[in-house]
Amino acid sequence: MRLFHLFVVLFYPFIFWAQAQKTENLIQAYAQATTDKEAYNVALEIMESNAMLSIEEARKICTPLRKVDDDRSILSLSILADVFYYKNQLDSSFFYYKAAAEEAKYKGRNDQVASNLGNAAYVLTDKGKNIDALNILREALFFSKQSTRKESADIYYGLYNTYAKLHQLDSAIYYLNQTIRIDKKTDNLKGMCSNLATLSELFLTVNEKEKALNKCKECETYATSLQNAYEINRCKAMKARVLSAMGNLKEANKIIESVLQLESQRKDSSRLSSYKTLYARILYSNSNKERAFKEAIEAIEIARKAKKPRQEADALLLLVEMQIQKNQYEESRKFLDQLSTLNSVHQLSMDAKIWKFQADVAKASGDYKQGFYFLERVSKAKSEKDEGLNIALVQINDQLTSYKLEKENALLVAQRKELESQNRFIMLLFLSGLLLLLLISFLFYFWVQTQKRKREISLHETKQLQKSLELKVLNKELSALRAQMNPHFLFNCLSSINDFIMHEDPKTASKYLTKFSHLMRMILNNSKERMISLKRELDALSLYVEMENLRLNDKIFYTVEVDEHIDQEQLLIPSMILQPYIENSIKHGLSPKPKGGAISLHIFDKKTFLHVVIQDDGIGRSEANKRQRVKHKNGKSYGMSITSERLHLINQTMDVEASTEIIDLDNPSGTKVILRIKKSFNPKKHETKIESTHY
Repeated sequence: MRLFHLFVVLFYPFIFWAQAQKTENLIQAYAQATTDKEAYNVALEIMESNAMLSIEEARKICTPLRKVDDDRSILSLSILADVFYYKNQLDSSFFYYKAAAEEAKYKGRNDQVASNLGNAAYVLTDKGKNIDALNILREALFFSKQSTRKESADIYYGLYNTYAKLHQLDSAIYYLNQTIRIDKKTDNLKGMCSNLATLSELFLTVNEKEKALNKCKECETYATSLQNAYEINRCKAMKARVLSAMGNLKEANKIIESVLQLESQRKDSSRLSSYKTLYARILYSNSNKERAFKEAIEAIEIARKAKKPRQEADALLLLVEMQIQKNQYEESRKFLDQLSTLNSVHQLSMDAKIWKFQADVAKASGDYKQGFYFLERVSKAKSEKDEGLNIALVQINDQLTSYKLEKENALLVAQRKELESQNRFIMLLFLSGLLLLLLISFLFYFWVQTQKRKREISLHETKQLQKSLELKVLNKELSALRAQMNPHFLFNCLSSINDFIMHEDPKTASKYLTKFSHLMRMILNNSKERMISLKRELDALSLYVEMENLRLNDKIFYTVEVDEHIDQEQLLIPSMILQPYIENSIKHGLSPKPKGGAISLHIFDKKTFLHVVIQDDGIGRSEANKRQRVKHKNGKSYGMSITSERLHLINQTMDVEASTEIIDLDNPSGTKVILRIKKSFNPKKHETKIESTHY
């Protein structure tokens, strides 16, 4: 044993170096891939390699890559997310997938945005947040369509997975077939094998056993052509499961035994426990109950060693079923306790199944009160699940109904116009025929004037319709831009919190997180309204600067002065209109200075306009641009451009005239921003305040 420990100590650096070198080579190969197929195959190899990494190893590999300017910085975040997912740390995995997506947005890599959002949605489905997963998948599908790469199977697979979790199996089968279609198109045979096995399982769930068996055979054919032992075993195991459901236990037993023999020879034992559980279930169905119990126990031990809580839970469920059928209720309670603990620790979302078994055990033991209690919990969980599903279905149905109504309305309008045109034409012909001999000259003049007036009315109506449509488009763009600013700001805040946690400063992180949660509540409240009071804007802004000061060790001196004639409660301004300028001053002007600096915010009342002057003594825009070009050669900051676009749209869609002027200061250096906003007021009036705040 001592020799073994000595071996580990001496050779671990070499083992880690080899694994790190392999991962870095794969990352380099991905960056240099010239075709979609080549990139996809390398990505699969990276995912398989990530399963072998520990969290510490992943950090050592990925930390240097976070600083590069190419796609490797995005891939480093994805690798960390994969590793956390394999270690069942789902919250951290979700955070890094979202961070990778934001990084990809910043660099304009729509394919990477779609891929990482799809993975983030997959994590949410594992946590049981299926409606949230659907929302993220819609966003992923949008970026996938914007990508220059070929159609991605991953998004369709995510939609399959989410609908499967929602028990909408028809939709799940449809999207999984779409995934297989793209796999065939891109010659992704390995992906096809995996998805065909899953499709077979879906057909078995909806009791279409012949279709399930056909998909197993198709899966086995592709896996054999690939000579991939992992996929061959998976297809055979699924075939054994289908045959067992069809009553062919002898053939199913023969197949699963061959699968276990091959699987035990492989180094990767990640699915051995699930195959053992299937073998135990087939044995139990074949009345070999003692052997089945033994195999289920072995499956639990294998799953624990491999750190596969889901597989361990499946084996425990089988043991509970067997113990209940044998009327051994005390033993079943022991396994149920283990299952409950496992479900709670790893968030396996198996509450309803556990409560159902607990109800069965309680009733069989004569404890009807306890049995009724657990059945009520099962019923309540099902109701909540159905309610969430109904909300999603209602949303989809509303969209479909709205689309149908718009199409029907457009058709009716066209038909009515055509009928009106025909009626007018017939009337003109009738009048012309009746009065042709006597009033030919008058009718000609009248007809010319009528046609002219029709053209004018039609042109006027067309212009009005065009203006109405343009206004709707502008409102949609304004909403989209406002929604785009919130993630931009949220990502910066979460990155700061993450930095405190990574630098092991929990006290500051806790303080920062408390202020962050307060600020989030303010932002959520403000985002519901297009116009908010000046006081609410200044309160949110002050809290934001406090958070930045925490992060920058109190380097910022911030002052606010408001004209004494301004009623801050009554005066309305567009929400979050000032924050991007303050953020720009801190991020690009003051933070590069070793000792920080000062920002002043002055608000003046100029008759019908409100003048806001934001001034800092930072390094100035010219120096900041030089540093940005050095730091991010291909990068681009979107915060100020979004704000400029938003001001442009506000001027067109709201009764607000807003403009900005930016002045570069030389002695001392710094930047002055002058924002002019047409005043708008609340119906209620409040007492005027003079506010001056110092930090």
